[in-house]
Amino acid sequence: MKLLRTKTFRPSGVDVLCLILTGTLWGCSRAPSAPAAPPEAERVEAAPEPARSLRWMGHWKGEGRREHLVREVLEDFSYTHPDIQVEFEFAADLLPAKSQSEAARHIAEMIRTGNLDWDVIWLDPLIYHQVAVELDDPDWGRKHLVDFSEIEGFAERHKPFLVQGADAHRHTGGVFVGPYIEGFFYSAWYNQATADRVGLKVRDVGMTERDLLGYVERIHEYNQTAEKPVAPFIDDVTS
Repeated sequence: MKLLRTKTFRPSGVDVLCLILTGTLWGCSRAPSAPAAPPEAERVEAAPEPARSLRWMGHWKGEGRREHLVREVLEDFSYTHPDIQVEFEFAADLLPAKSQSEAARHIAEMIRTGNLDWDVIWLDPLIYHQVAVELDDPDWGRKHLVDFSEIEGFAERHKPFLVQGADAHRHTGGVFVGPYIEGFFYSAWYNQATADRVGLKVRDVGMTERDLLGYVERIHEYNQTAEKPVAPFIDDVTS
């Protein structure tokens, strides 16, 4: 809150006399004379600026460096936006149980009641789909979510295939629900004897997407004449 106060004027005896006799400061003067200032100025109170706040439902509590990342982003945001009061709580502490189903029910209830308690929510394709089922509205995202593709600089900070392709946001009603900050990571193992037979020299470090695609292309070429074809990938979830 800011208080504005004009300069206080203390009238002399002659000025007071003039005020009493004429009813106005401008009706009497003394030599040399200057226009008299009004009596004690009233205190003027400026209208307070509306407080800004951000209600943030965090994710990844208890998930090691992922939780650390969220806390770092929270700290950085609070530092760079001191005028915004951040109300932060992890979804694991907010919801009855940390699950996509509970998150979907919570989001759907906010939309149904109009009580939008959170500005930032935990959302992934599964949660989006379950909210759509709850609301019977597959396009609910376009009505209630920010489309980050409309934010200046978003497209330039992402790979073209994410922004221009149809896959990255097709599970969220065509809406980019936020920036992409991580993908899914897998440990890939290869058999050196098989690689030698196929004619592959796999890079242990610094492998690029082009390298990986080249391995698959080479295996495809090998399989055209091989007596026993080789699968480029085997996903063994039991190990």
